[in-house]
Amino acid sequence: MTPEEVFKIVKERSAGCLATTFELYLVSSNQTVIEGKGGEISCYQKAEPKGAAIRIFGNKKVGFSTTSSWERSALERMVDFASSGMAFLEEDAWVGPVPLPSTLPPFEGLDRSLLTIPEKKKFELVIGLERKAKEHDSRVTRVRKAEYQEEVTRVHLFSSESSNGNHELSYEKSLCEIAIQVMVEEKKDQQASWDSDFATHFAALHPDKVALGAADKALSLLGAGTIPTQKVPALLDPGVSTSFLGMLISSFLAENVQKGKTVLADKKGKKIFSEAISLVDDGLMKGGYRSSPFDGEGMPRQTTTVVEKGVLKNFLYDTYRARRDKTTSTGNSLRSSYREPPTLAHSNFFVTPGRRTVEAMLQDVDKGFWVTDVIGVHTIDPFSGDFSVGATGFWIEKGKKKQAVRGVAIAGNLQELFNQVVEVASDLRFYESVGSPSLLVSSLQISGT
Repeated sequence: MTPEEVFKIVKERSAGCLATTFELYLVSSNQTVIEGKGGEISCYQKAEPKGAAIRIFGNKKVGFSTTSSWERSALERMVDFASSGMAFLEEDAWVGPVPLPSTLPPFEGLDRSLLTIPEKKKFELVIGLERKAKEHDSRVTRVRKAEYQEEVTRVHLFSSESSNGNHELSYEKSLCEIAIQVMVEEKKDQQASWDSDFATHFAALHPDKVALGAADKALSLLGAGTIPTQKVPALLDPGVSTSFLGMLISSFLAENVQKGKTVLADKKGKKIFSEAISLVDDGLMKGGYRSSPFDGEGMPRQTTTVVEKGVLKNFLYDTYRARRDKTTSTGNSLRSSYREPPTLAHSNFFVTPGRRTVEAMLQDVDKGFWVTDVIGVHTIDPFSGDFSVGATGFWIEKGKKKQAVRGVAIAGNLQELFNQVVEVASDLRFYESVGSPSLLVSSLQISGT
């Protein structure tokens, strides 16, 4: 059944509801998962899931229901459940339909060749990940798992509300991901590491870089020791700074501002971070993990400057939260699945990169700690920002690696940490929808020996 045929069935059924303003979200996809271990393919899965979700609006209420089938009977039940459930909901003055826009920004996120690439080539990519890591160094003793995933997704959004008579929006997007977990060993010292990559196009993946990156990171920590407790300058690897940034994102969502769940609620227009820090949410980024022409409720995606040279400029909005503040949506409604109603969330959120390389920045560090990994970031309270997490990395003297370090902890406050950034490197890297370059921090508390 085509999306247009599904819309026709839903429209006919919803005509019998007291509330006839509705929004229909349809998604279908082709998914592939390939895993390799021991030089062989250990897992191969293919699926073609699809789903539908409806929101029915009326009397300051919204009914919501979903189905995994596009058959007529399932679609009609979905409409009935959404409609009947509205009787049990409380009125909400800010609830209402979202008229579809008259225009959308250009979007190119589909690798049309992805579904025609032979599976053999994808198998070879997975096996090649493992082989490349093992051939790189004899101390690479085991690859826990090498993995490839792909998904081609088609999204259709129909609405009975429109600003120009157009009642349908749609787009197609592809996403490919690879990952590897590596174990290394030397003189009974074992270390593990992983690396990954994603792209909207198969040819844009970097399997060799991922395999060698995971192996080199694990190898570099062999023979690592601890260092004394002290407070020193620190260089945060992109993976580390991205992890910390990810814990801060909720502070910039209008929902948390309105609920008083962020210390930034009254800081708009004020300096909150170092002048070296600028934060951007870009739903239109080429190749972005969450890029799309429109968000989960049909609003055009956009690029929003959240922090500019340390000054808080904007919060992120969907239409519901925008109505409460009498402003406009920033295109930040997200559907993590058709089974969930749209919620306020970031798109592609990142620290804008600087100009100098990490190598150049290191020359300015007389003594310091280069943090390459942290453990326990999920324990950080995003409201207070206080943290104490395990860390590994390298002790730096006169701009050079002196010693691999593990078994230490770093502590501080996220807001203070980003206020102490003295320089941002040029090596911006994304981990799914959040990205950051390396950050040089003036002072960081280390708990060691």
